[in-house]
Amino acid sequence: MEAQRNTKLIIKVLIVGAVIAVLSYLFHPEVGQLSVIINGQPIPDSLVSFAAIPTFLVILGLTIILTVLVCLCFWARYLLH
Repeated sequence: MEAQRNTKLIIKVLIVGAVIAVLSYLFHPEVGQLSVIINGQPIPDSLVSFAAIPTFLVILGLTIILTVLVCLCFWARYLLH
């Protein structure tokens, strides 16, 4: 019973987070513009913009790994309980 309630709560949190992310993206004044800003100044150099992509991918990968580890810990705790 409690696992089902927790699953519903997780789904609600994910839906609310997705709605907030979509609305903040849609109503942001610079939608569609990809630029790198350092110290408040836009960087026109394409090499710096290109370097931002691998950094983003590394951060995204670390976030995915941590999320999977947390889910596995909760899943293992649920099975052992």
